[in-house]
Amino acid sequence: MGSLWSQQGCLKISLAQGLIRPPKLKVGKIYDFKKAGQRLYMIDTPMDLLSDKWEAIAKILVTEITVNQKHTSGKYRVLKVYNPEEAAVISASQVPYYKFR
Repeated sequence: MGSLWSQQGCLKISLAQGLIRPPKLKVGKIYDFKKAGQRLYMIDTPMDLLSDKWEAIAKILVTEITVNQKHTSGKYRVLKVYNPEEAAVISASQVPYYKFR
């Protein structure tokens, strides 16, 4: 038997999974997230925080993850909240996984 892991290069979450949107999202603050499935995130490596609609929100660090049989949960710290112009450029550069799977 094995386990299916998904390695992640960004944190894409919905409001229900722990997404905080500006102006409530604050630089330096730590927020929780929880997603279904077993996922592997790079710890203390800058990555984008994306909404479930692939909209760029901020640059973050995942600081902690816990993986069990059904979920991956963790914490992320905000490094920079994107302004609307930055968010538009970064969002346009995202390639949703369903386009190449």
